[in-house]
Amino acid sequence: MRALSTFVTAAALAVLAACAPRQVDETPPTVTYAFESRRDYESVAEQADRYCDERYDLDAELVDRRRVSGGYEATFACD
Repeated sequence: MRALSTFVTAAALAVLAACAPRQVDETPPTVTYAFESRRDYESVAEQADRYCDERYDLDAELVDRRRVSGGYEATFACD
């Protein structure tokens, strides 16, 4: 029973991680994130701001946001 519980917990965490916004490309000074829902855009914009601030001490500016299979992608430039 304990092994089954551990497996179910691990599977649930894997599903949640797959749904989270994630970085899919990095071509300095730009970064691209994939996300499933428009509600996730604010989180993606914050991640891009952190990326630009940590690497270049700059702000992230949206360059492109597009619908792709499975959700959206947003590309930011460090400006």
